[in-house]
Amino acid sequence: MTCGIKDMKILFIILLCLIVVLVRRVDSETYYEIRKKWEFISPMLIDSIYIKDLNSDDLKEILIVGKNRNPHLSDGLYLLDWNGNLTWKKEIDNILDVYVSDIDYDQEFEIIVSCGKVRGCTHWGKIYIINLDGDTIFEYPKMGAGYNIPLLDIVTIDLDNNNREEIIGSVGKGVYAMDDMYGKFMWKWNAEKHIDTIIIKDVEGDGIPDVVAIAPNEIFIIAYNGTEKWSYMAPNEIIDVEIGSIHQIGKNDIVIALPSEIRILDVSGNLWRRIEINSTINSILIKDINDDSHNEIVVGTENGLYIFYMDKNETILYRTPSPINKFIVSKLESGGEKYVIFSIDDGIYAINSIGIAKYIYSPSKIGLQDEICDLYINDIDSNGVSDILIISRNKISVIEPAYMDIEEINEKKSRANQYYMRAYFYLNLEDYENAIRFAKMALSLYEEINYTEGMEKCNELIRKINIKTVTTTSTTTTSTTTSTTKPEEEKYENSFIGMIILILIVIFIIYKDYKRKSREDERISYKFGEG
Repeated sequence: MTCGIKDMKILFIILLCLIVVLVRRVDSETYYEIRKKWEFISPMLIDSIYIKDLNSDDLKEILIVGKNRNPHLSDGLYLLDWNGNLTWKKEIDNILDVYVSDIDYDQEFEIIVSCGKVRGCTHWGKIYIINLDGDTIFEYPKMGAGYNIPLLDIVTIDLDNNNREEIIGSVGKGVYAMDDMYGKFMWKWNAEKHIDTIIIKDVEGDGIPDVVAIAPNEIFIIAYNGTEKWSYMAPNEIIDVEIGSIHQIGKNDIVIALPSEIRILDVSGNLWRRIEINSTINSILIKDINDDSHNEIVVGTENGLYIFYMDKNETILYRTPSPINKFIVSKLESGGEKYVIFSIDDGIYAINSIGIAKYIYSPSKIGLQDEICDLYINDIDSNGVSDILIISRNKISVIEPAYMDIEEINEKKSRANQYYMRAYFYLNLEDYENAIRFAKMALSLYEEINYTEGMEKCNELIRKINIKTVTTTSTTTTSTTTSTTKPEEEKYENSFIGMIILILIVIFIIYKDYKRKSREDERISYKFGEG
């Protein structure tokens, strides 16, 4: 008899463990919600944005460069404050590029706008300098003085160390430098190839900036005075170029991304190393991800993210189901570790230095149905926590992440689900005191991870418990309550009740079998006694 009861207890414990395992399997999704702080819908297509503290108040402003869908209408600039409110807007015809800098070193930023058109042999271009109030304080050429060659890609830099920045721009087959009085070009460098992009960088580390001009299959290093230092011809198309220290701390290298290969040049243009990649390369970055004073090469490809630790000859690959076109490396909170952050079809990923996805955000859960065109990470309100700015075709959405890793999120979600089911169990037993206690415990955990669906179903359950507490249960009330149960709640409620019924049936069968065997044992003992 004692042995039979012990066996039943063991079976009952096993069945309870099974309940826990099944509960923990429910809602094991790794995505979790994040809070949308604000969004701004642009009347025009968003071409680019600039994030800077323009007025030195420790709060960031966002400058939007908008392109009109109708090529016959003006483009525009939109300046937002840190909270997404429109400060001013300005219409400008045919914007080609925009740059933000304190060009005269007076502690106030200016907005430099290049605009114009190139049609065959006919071209026109203008440069506008705009202050923080949206007023034009300078234009070149002056109104009525004709037109200039359009600058397609512009940057500003103080080339001659006189505390005023010159404007450098590509002009199709060449690079021109406008003097710091913005009245004429101080030098012109011409090439036989179209220049797509220019980068300003002190390549040799001598304190003097150089101009790096990038053509479709060649790069040129141009000195501050417009003379060409050297060039490197690539065997095929140049996808991306980064400059930074790779094989020797303190000395720069030029890293060139080709379709399926990385080439690393020294500051004189000599090929130092080649890295072949078994995928199509989309973009590269040079960053010290693990803060060990050695830069890594991070590569976004068609099948995933590669991190090359050049000092250790190690490579980490994080595979993705979709191409990675652009990514950024940033800390998500002050004092935290760095992450490689990128977007693909199913969400926004943050990968740590050893290739583990620590945070995964699902855009659809915060109403981001549009295709993500670009990402920015910036603490725009200076609260010590970085915001994620998601750029779609005509919308900026600013979201605030929930900073817990996936394991912690899943663990809290699992515990909350258990509390939620126990609350329903006690509600069905009409033990309203325990029902409300467990429902509130579940709600508290859902709130910690900002899980909206969980909070909604808990609030609905608490409402039901309160109705049961203050009213007399009747068939009509039960029917009404059942009709308002959400599909998500029904999934948990029905599965839980089904498991309980199944377990009770199993226990009943075991008990009946035990009683039958006990009676047989008694009859056998009686027969032995008669003998």
